[in-house]
Amino acid sequence: MQRRSFSERKNWVSHALAALDNIDAPMLLGDLPKMTERFLLPRNAIPSDGERRELNTPVQKWVEKNEAATLFPLSSIIESVRSGTPLTINGREKVFKRGEV
Repeated sequence: MQRRSFSERKNWVSHALAALDNIDAPMLLGDLPKMTERFLLPRNAIPSDGERRELNTPVQKWVEKNEAATLFPLSSIIESVRSGTPLTINGREKVFKRGEV
């Protein structure tokens, strides 16, 4: 898999958000989490932390200006799972053990 340039990634996010502008319905939109596990993506497909933060900025801004949209904090959920810190789901606290997810 060829690594997309950062410019191509920004362009892709911009086009995806523009396409969402045409949907008149409630939406749950996830941010882009840090994906360091090689089994999920090839190493050359993983953006740097700085690139990921910059790609998440327009996603967050889009959600802020769209009343029907809610940001799903996938980044913080993934980090909680990785670090073993408690995650509250439906009012119940859950700690994921390494290898459980």
